[in-house]
Amino acid sequence: MNIGAVLIDIDGVLHVGDRLVEGAGRALRELDRRGIPYRSVSSTTRSSRRSVAQRLHRLGYEIPEPWIVTAPAAAAVDLRESGRTRCCLLTTPDARADLEENGISAVDGGADAVVVGGAGGALTCERLNRAFRLLMEGADVIALEKDRYWMEGDGPMLSAGPVVAAVEYAAGIEAEVIGKPSPAFFQRALQGIGARPLEAAMRSSPVSVVRVAAV
Repeated sequence: MNIGAVLIDIDGVLHVGDRLVEGAGRALRELDRRGIPYRSVSSTTRSSRRSVAQRLHRLGYEIPEPWIVTAPAAAAVDLRESGRTRCCLLTTPDARADLEENGISAVDGGADAVVVGGAGGALTCERLNRAFRLLMEGADVIALEKDRYWMEGDGPMLSAGPVVAAVEYAAGIEAEVIGKPSPAFFQRALQGIGARPLEAAMRSSPVSVVRVAAV
């Protein structure tokens, strides 16, 4: 199999918490040596691309920020290309940076879309109700992911999925998913490499990254 590009998950593949995954750094160096382009795709909707890059750098990975694909950054491009640049953002302030730096204006009224990610403590009943009213006025709802929960150090935390389900039910509409596992998310990552889906491999475990690098 001739592999022209590799998409590599970050959490659980390059690191688990603050612990490096054994063999992952070696695999990335081997991909570089063989001239196989790759992008690191992050499932987080709570962190900006800059924050993800800084964390990887602290762990010892030399992955350029433009090589990291986050759901907020990918969503911003899709929203801008479809002319939906005025958005109500139900996200963390950090993730909001990826959207605003890519041409999206954060608004509380007259929104083209409501963007829902893992907002954590930034999500309040007031913000949720404001978003609901915008949906009733005709705004689209964009889900950066639809996971039910994720694991924090002290236990499970609600993710964006329950919030998306709530506004879908209340407004009687269906969300457009732009983050993982939407095909559009991975296609956006491949566009940055100039690769087609049939030429690429997606790797979500450290062992599989090593195997690709050894091809």
